[in-house]
Amino acid sequence: MRSVFDRAMAFLCALAAGWGAFAGDADGKGDLLDRLVAHPPLAGVALSMDGHYVSAFVAHGEDQRLVVARVDSLVQDEIHPHGGPEAAVARTDLGLDREDVRWMAWVGGGRLLLAGKEYGLRVYDAHTASLSDLIDLEDPEGEALLPSLLTPLPDDPRHALLQWSDAEKPSYPAVYRLNVVTGAARKVTGAWQPVVRWWASPEGEVALGEAYVGREHRLYGRSSEPDGAVSGWRLLRKGDVFDDPAFVPLTVEAGGATVTMLSGHAGDTRTLWRVSARTGEPLLQLASHERYDIAAAISDPVSDLVVGATLDEDGPRDILWQEDIAALNERIAKALGVDRVRLVTASRDGMRWLVRVPAPDTWPAYYIFDRDGDRLLRLSQPAVYAKAGTRSVWIPLKSRRSARRGDLMHGLLSLPREGPTGRGVILIHGGPVSRVRLGYQPLVTWLTANGYAVLQPNFRGSSGFGDAWRRAGYGEWGGRMQKDIAVAARWMIAEGHVKSGLLCAMGGSYGGYAALMAVIRQERFFECAVSLNGVTSISGLIAYLETQRFHALSVPRIRGRLNPWKMAWRSPLHRAKDIERPVLLLHATQDANVPFAHSRQLADTLAKLKKPHEFIALQGAEHVLRKPSYRRTYYEAAVRFLDRHIGPARFGGRVNGRDGPTS
Repeated sequence: MRSVFDRAMAFLCALAAGWGAFAGDADGKGDLLDRLVAHPPLAGVALSMDGHYVSAFVAHGEDQRLVVARVDSLVQDEIHPHGGPEAAVARTDLGLDREDVRWMAWVGGGRLLLAGKEYGLRVYDAHTASLSDLIDLEDPEGEALLPSLLTPLPDDPRHALLQWSDAEKPSYPAVYRLNVVTGAARKVTGAWQPVVRWWASPEGEVALGEAYVGREHRLYGRSSEPDGAVSGWRLLRKGDVFDDPAFVPLTVEAGGATVTMLSGHAGDTRTLWRVSARTGEPLLQLASHERYDIAAAISDPVSDLVVGATLDEDGPRDILWQEDIAALNERIAKALGVDRVRLVTASRDGMRWLVRVPAPDTWPAYYIFDRDGDRLLRLSQPAVYAKAGTRSVWIPLKSRRSARRGDLMHGLLSLPREGPTGRGVILIHGGPVSRVRLGYQPLVTWLTANGYAVLQPNFRGSSGFGDAWRRAGYGEWGGRMQKDIAVAARWMIAEGHVKSGLLCAMGGSYGGYAALMAVIRQERFFECAVSLNGVTSISGLIAYLETQRFHALSVPRIRGRLNPWKMAWRSPLHRAKDIERPVLLLHATQDANVPFAHSRQLADTLAKLKKPHEFIALQGAEHVLRKPSYRRTYYEAAVRFLDRHIGPARFGGRVNGRDGPTS
């Protein structure tokens, strides 16, 4: 390999309007908070199938603008000190913000297919730099399903396979062959109740139908028998979502004969299998781990065969078994001087690869590896302005230190770089069927920069650690899941990371709920609580979810065997009289996951009871705080609240009129 690897130029300049590294002063001036709440410099980066174009959302103040650039314009022979002159990059601003785009995907011929928030599709032709409406679909009575891409049909660049509502059955999808030039659509598979999602091969063969009937998960395959199932399909697999081993389709491989699927049928953790698309029978185990779930399959964008898997370890780790791709991965990582990189996708001829370089203390960096020139082209290289010092820890759930897996809880510990202050936060993730992973977390960086140790526990009910651990949280809101929060607090104190009396609970969504319950049920550990978009009434959340489709897949996880009295006893709204510690409530007014009324009602109740609290309504925000101004309000309010109630004391200082931590 020639030394030209070292001749990587920056993709775009560090300009306030857009591309490259974080917007901000190169000499370190400016506010750290500005940098932490800002959008990533690039997001949603994608390489066209022909390898000639790259698309991305670029940071632009409160917004993220969709931009397309020609890869050939990035080819330079010399490194420019600030990424090269802007004129060197042929780029087009499509005039769309990220909020205007529901999803986007490159299809054949350098065309970028865009699905808007409305019920329709647009296409951007990169060769002619033209954006046009492709298809406008009506939404009868609000029942129609929005379009989603099944496969771009690599061998037929004028067409793609999508699914959206069938006019005869608006609540169920049909599959359409869409001409991405003219917008003409031809139905190839009609809607069939109860199938809610179809799966297709790269050649366009509809191979699988996925269905939910109540809490039963079903998978249908093509029937080759004359007397097969209705509509030529037959049931391949079925199972109870909560009681039986999971099976999660990921990809239909080239040829349509095999499917890759995550399954827990052979053990506790989810394993990647190659499965027959005709019979549903497992053919080959591709990847597994004793402790962690496999999270995803990695497909070769040239052959459309699965060549690797992503292990859901402390952070995502790719396992590649195709030798040439594994060698390419190692080669690029060595050239960049990093431990590992992630190959995102490639052009269909395999000559250009989009590469992502994860980093613990900043946003990922993106590169394009050009095999023809044997060089790396840098798309973004965000600067690091503060480090959280995060590491993985295992916390005993029982008083005795047992090495048995079921007695240990995983967590991420982040400590202030300046050393211990005695102050800390238990930061509780949402979901709750989710988990925390090693990686850049601006909120954690902000908390540690302000002197707070942060522990993020993957309590029972979290995903990624096997089905037993995940299911141990079903019906345990305010129960065993909440006990794990107390275990995390006790461990922080016992290990000397915080001092007793200087610990708060904090979280969003479910995490906000658990933070509030922490000052109700575990007030001996916690001095205060911060809740962002938190659930305050279990019965209220269930009533809301039951108005939505597929509530049978979420409600049983929450309700379990809880009767109305127990649900009330485990709800902050109904236990408001027991809240003695100060609480900070923040809630987005346009939250579609946890309605704004949850925090509004609790704030009103606390006010009537004269309980210590603060309430901030995030006007116009949604469940995920997508704009820097919303994140700024959250970050500033949280630290101001924490400082007021557990800081900002150093060793030997005083907190709330009493002695602070001492050495």
